[in-house]
Amino acid sequence: MAQTFDECVLSNDWECDAEGKEGFLLTKFFCGHDQICRQPSQMAVERAKENIRRHYAVVGVLEEFSSFLKVLEVVMPQFFRGAQDTWQDLNQQTNLLEDQRTINRSPPSPRIRKIMRERLKLDYQVYYFIRERFHMQKARLGIQD
Repeated sequence: MAQTFDECVLSNDWECDAEGKEGFLLTKFFCGHDQICRQPSQMAVERAKENIRRHYAVVGVLEEFSSFLKVLEVVMPQFFRGAQDTWQDLNQQTNLLEDQRTINRSPPSPRIRKIMRERLKLDYQVYYFIRERFHMQKARLGIQD
C-alpha cells in the first residue's frame, strides 16, 4: 500500500527515519571511516567539510546538475568536454527527467519538513557547505545557470 511521505515519517518507517540506520548518510560519506565518523556529531561534520576541501575538486548538488556539468567541463575538460551537450541531447531524446518523476507526489507538510530538518540537521550543515562552495566555484569560473 502506498503511503505519503508524511505518513512514512510519522510512523517512523525505516525508509523515512533519518535517525535510524539510513540516517546521517551524507556526513558519513564525506567524513570517512575513522571512529569519529561512525556516530552523528559536530566533529563528524567538521571532518566531512575538511575532507571535501582537501580531496574533492568539485562537489555539486543535484538540483543544479546542468551547472555541475558545466563546472566539470571547465575544471576537468580532459574527462568532461561536451558533457553538458551530451546530457541535454540524452534528455531531449529520451525524456529521461520526466520518466524519473514521482507520480501523484504530494509535498511534505510544514510539520514534516520541520521534523526532517531536525533529524537531518548535521547532513544539512554539510549540504549547505557543499552548496555554498559550489556556488563560489561557479562564480569564480564565470558560470551562470
